[in-house]
Amino acid sequence: MKSAAKSFFSILLTIIILLSATVSGGLSAIAEKSADSGNINTDFFKKEYWEPDKNNVAAYNLADGSIKFSRSYVKNFGYYKNDGFEIMFKCVGGFELTFRANEDASEGYVFGIQAPSNINKGTQYSFYLKKANGSCVLAYSSSMPSHFTYGEWIKLGVKFNDDKNKTEMIISINDIEVDFFITEDQYNPDFAIDFKNIKFENGNLIDSAPLSKSNSYIKVRPYYNGGFESSPNKDNQIYFASIDNVGKKSNDNYVTKIAVIGDSITQGVGAENVTINSYVAYLQKLLGPHYDVYNCGTSANSVMTNTYQPYSIQVIYYSSMLFDPDYVIFALGTNDGQSSYWDRLHYFGPSTDSTNEEWRIVDVKKDENGNYIEETTYTADKSVSTKITVDDENVTYYFKANDGSEHTYKLVNAEQKFIDQANSLANMYLSNGYNGNAHAKIIVSSVMKTWGECGNTWNRQKETFEAQKKMASKNENIIGFIDNYSITEKYDETTENHYTVFSDDGLHPNSNGHKLLADNIFNYISKNLNLKTDDIVITYGPKEVESKPESIEVESTEIIHFPAASKSSTPEESGSVLPIIIIILVGLIIGSGIVIFCLKKRNSK
Repeated sequence: MKSAAKSFFSILLTIIILLSATVSGGLSAIAEKSADSGNINTDFFKKEYWEPDKNNVAAYNLADGSIKFSRSYVKNFGYYKNDGFEIMFKCVGGFELTFRANEDASEGYVFGIQAPSNINKGTQYSFYLKKANGSCVLAYSSSMPSHFTYGEWIKLGVKFNDDKNKTEMIISINDIEVDFFITEDQYNPDFAIDFKNIKFENGNLIDSAPLSKSNSYIKVRPYYNGGFESSPNKDNQIYFASIDNVGKKSNDNYVTKIAVIGDSITQGVGAENVTINSYVAYLQKLLGPHYDVYNCGTSANSVMTNTYQPYSIQVIYYSSMLFDPDYVIFALGTNDGQSSYWDRLHYFGPSTDSTNEEWRIVDVKKDENGNYIEETTYTADKSVSTKITVDDENVTYYFKANDGSEHTYKLVNAEQKFIDQANSLANMYLSNGYNGNAHAKIIVSSVMKTWGECGNTWNRQKETFEAQKKMASKNENIIGFIDNYSITEKYDETTENHYTVFSDDGLHPNSNGHKLLADNIFNYISKNLNLKTDDIVITYGPKEVESKPESIEVESTEIIHFPAASKSSTPEESGSVLPIIIIILVGLIIGSGIVIFCLKKRNSK
């Protein structure tokens, strides 16, 4: 029996040694795998690599395995010194990537997409190349390649053919080389220094005095290089993913996309750090990696088109539609709430000297009691030129155009115009010419109260708040209304409850105020939409979706909840292999103990 026990232990020891070798070999192989097949350091896709501060959300990991960037970064790339790399990316606007850069990215080769100046030029995006330390674009692509689509994953290839005295840089999109060119009309002698040593052959950049091959930094720059200069928001979002992982389907990697459209408050003005303390940044952190929250706020923007800067002509409006959101948080209205805009009457149509159909202001006088006054003006031949007629609360405007045609319009007040134009803006997220998959549900996030000197200028917030409620009630595509006015109305200008707890200037929330807004929006979403991190959220309209426990057909845009599926084990997840090995070893040890005990008991008999 003793020899049998010895044999048993020999076998057990051999099994343990073999298992240990297997585990050790597997872990060693995992440790050695530091780059994927696109020649990318896997750390590139980790938020911690770019932002040691875990509270920052300018770089963010999403549940689909991608990393998104909403501001510029420079990092040591480390793997493309003498060859190149491939990576998956997607974007909804302009961006720049600087390759083979030095540590501060003051030198390098820049590849980018030129953003349009406004929504009406949305089809005029193009690729370009320049130097990081240059003053002009070196070359453009002839047109945006048909195999490039905004908001969808694209494979970007960057390859360097290095010779002793020159470097050729080849850019490809989905394995098709981008053809860059320069024409005489694009070449400006004032920028001849930029073209020194640079030429283009077969659509590729050739540098006869190349940058040092030891340069291995990369600069990521999502931005808008168009739009009104009075809008300081140049940030955009760009996403990267490993070519080994993108497109993998699982039941726990769905990401719900939320676009937040608004003005300077949404943009983050007033917050200590817009990438950390704006209410949109807070909301992203509260919702977690199963949600992609896109800040589409731009300073000074408004709903109504007779204002200083209408949102409807901004490039961010176009990009927010390309983002293909599942939900839109509609937070526009603060800049509309000024007496200079609100206390006016309007009509939609041509003017006396134009056939263009657009919103136009008509100045109607009021008496000392605030009632509108009828008024008629005449031409030189004493025929009626314009006429304002008042019937109870209805005001009618008549005019004779220069071509002799006559026009009569019922004038509408700012509230009705705001409701009409706000609904027109919101409905574009369900049907537009830029995104064939538009399907968003709209949630209105109301204006706040204003205080002090700002309250004297932005003095129609209460009226705007009421108009927003009416807008939400009249549009079947709007599924919710978030009241921010009531939670800020309690602040005043007394020492006991001073508004500076919430806002430093009386208009823009400070970091505390942005946190309050984020909490209010998050609480609404949590209570009314029941969107949970561990749920699969399907909001893509009619589309077959792999889900648990079986495939389903989604007949309409809706939210469907399932328990999150457990992740499958992969060779890269060393923690998923080790517990199984430990269980096997423990089982063998317990089993051997039982066998030994039985053998001893039998031997004693």
